[in-house]
Amino acid sequence: MRYRPFGAKGVTVSAISLRLEDEPRLKTGDWRDVIFAALESGINCFEINGRSPALLDGAAEAFAAVERRLLFVGWRLGANGERALNTEAARLDLSQTLDRLRLDYLDLLTLDDPDANPFDASVVAQLERFEGEGLTYRLGVRGSGPRFDTMAATGAFAGLPLLGGLAPWRIALVLLSLSGAPMLVMLSLVREPERRGADGSGAAISGSAFG
Repeated sequence: MRYRPFGAKGVTVSAISLRLEDEPRLKTGDWRDVIFAALESGINCFEINGRSPALLDGAAEAFAAVERRLLFVGWRLGANGERALNTEAARLDLSQTLDRLRLDYLDLLTLDDPDANPFDASVVAQLERFEGEGLTYRLGVRGSGPRFDTMAATGAFAGLPLLGGLAPWRIALVLLSLSGAPMLVMLSLVREPERRGADGSGAAISGSAFG
């Protein structure tokens, strides 16, 4: 597994991250086993996008087996159902999530899709207070649209996903394809060697390989 630095605090995260979303069929033990398997594969970066007790309790059991400094844990904050997100709801959601995960802080708190999820204008200031209180080390925003662009331009957010609108499997395909671009450039600079006959002469080999 390869690791890369994130931010200016010397934190390193795995090149592959695991996003955990609510899934009614999975129990606490299932989530614990999933995260253990990821940890054994070298993944240390996890983004939690859910509120179910089974997900949070399973993650808590798995995270407890690893030194906190070796983990990078992110969480998405958004509107809960029809209720608009406000400062009180944001603090309550964060407090309950940290308690359930048995963590003192998050590495990244991401405001999820401000163009689709209604929220009060004071929420951004509340997120900055969370950062000042040490409840999260970094703030992020995910989405697309004019409201997202306005918030991203404030400079308050460290996590600005370039591919945030794509599904994880599509992002993986994009990254894999990009990794081959330098190789294609190098291959284009290599000249094909001259083909020689079996006797070592410079005569070109002609004919077909098929009868």
